[in-house]
Amino acid sequence: MSYETLIQQLDRIHRHTRQGSILTRRRYYEAMRRFLRFVAFEFKLQNMANISNKHLAAYVAYLKEERRGPNYICTELAAIRFYHDQIEGRYRLTRDNEALGVDPRPKSRDRSWNEEEVAAIVEAALNAGKTWIADIIILAYELGLRIHEVIRLWRADAERALREGELKVKGKGGLVRSVPLTPVAAEALERAKERLELPRFCGHRGALISRYCNLFLHIPPPFELSRAEIPQRGMPPPAEVFGLDVFEDC
Repeated sequence: MSYETLIQQLDRIHRHTRQGSILTRRRYYEAMRRFLRFVAFEFKLQNMANISNKHLAAYVAYLKEERRGPNYICTELAAIRFYHDQIEGRYRLTRDNEALGVDPRPKSRDRSWNEEEVAAIVEAALNAGKTWIADIIILAYELGLRIHEVIRLWRADAERALREGELKVKGKGGLVRSVPLTPVAAEALERAKERLELPRFCGHRGALISRYCNLFLHIPPPFELSRAEIPQRGMPPPAEVFGLDVFEDC
């Protein structure tokens, strides 16, 4: 009964909350539901205004027992504080996650792909008969493009790039940049231009390709590389490699 009461309170707050993006609010709402379920059964809590640091510490200990990582736990705590800030709580929640028992976040590691990993994934795509996926990976790696920047290319973009020797790309915020073509990227564009049936780069709807390509990159390909190395990497690393190479050449 206390859980249903807490959910009713949460829903009233959530309906009038406009801070953050829609996806962030959805993520925080589900996180808060999990936390309220925990405090309802563990502490018989019936009022969100009574949430205190002891509840946060107990929830952190529970999540650690569930083998949740520091990043996940910090996001859960951020969601709890997000909704707690919308009400007049009786207690002030600490912002110090380590004081609640959260382990320090692991230091960021180099996630950029090396040439052997790129070659292995391209080979896996070709073996699967997905030449368009191989070309997307090649262009992303060679030119430092994001996946949506590759997919949104038109036939005219490819033809102009092959004529002028540089590719004009529209990136985040509508900013346009010119990237010099490499011989390997030029070959990929030439293959794509010949393969086109629809105006778009890959001959399919961009949203569908973006989703499918990401799913493909997270499937362990048939070559000898650790599962922890390849499947968990998305498309940003090739852009990081490209940026580092350009920086070192300056």
